[in-house]
Amino acid sequence: MSAVFVLNLLVLYFITEMSIGISKIENLDRQTQLKYLQQNLISKIENLDSLKELDTLNLENNCIKEICNLKACSQLNTLNLAKNQLKSAEDINVNIKLKSVLDLSNNSLENPNILDILKQMPNLKVLYLFGNKVCGEIKNYRKTIISSIATLTHLDDRPVFEEERRTCNAWAQGGLEAERGERERISQEKKQKEERNFQAFKELVRQARQHKKDPVGPATGATFFDDATHQFDDEMKSMEEISETASSDF
Repeated sequence: MSAVFVLNLLVLYFITEMSIGISKIENLDRQTQLKYLQQNLISKIENLDSLKELDTLNLENNCIKEICNLKACSQLNTLNLAKNQLKSAEDINVNIKLKSVLDLSNNSLENPNILDILKQMPNLKVLYLFGNKVCGEIKNYRKTIISSIATLTHLDDRPVFEEERRTCNAWAQGGLEAERGERERISQEKKQKEERNFQAFKELVRQARQHKKDPVGPATGATFFDDATHQFDDEMKSMEEISETASSDF
């Protein structure tokens, strides 16, 4: 048997083993204070019982088919399982004591019933689901996810601001008509806030003018008036910017 043939066999064996995941998560028994763990070339989550202080587990781009063996990781804040082989709700249906961030992007999830599992995570703030077929299977995907997970502050590529949450919740409760009504309420609230600010600064200017007529000292009244005027001009510019933003939003 030639050396070249043996070498080719070894290369083929190595590539084959890599494709199915030759590594294991192991030898961590003494790493009890470990906060961050990243592992490659694995097909299973295992041997993490000693990592009670683990904050971030990065298992992106592996061959993992189910979420399991994480109960001991009670301080887990971020779990990255992007680019794995998760397919169904059963694959992620596990009691995860996750505090904040879950990345399931670019897997093979396609059934909308995964939402029932995600809703059971009471502290979930950041969720990545893009790159899964399920994003196209859930009708009105973004509105549905946001209205279903009350704690969510970031979904896929965009943050979830309070105004969007309000409109999504209204849509979930009463459809498009309720959503339009909520948008109108938000618009009115902005206008009312602008009006309150405007009236407050008008009163400030009035007081400044009064001080100018009857100043405490020669320079005090003028200085007070000038400062108030500058504040008024700045506030008017700010309100114009807010109005432009509100117009673009609605």
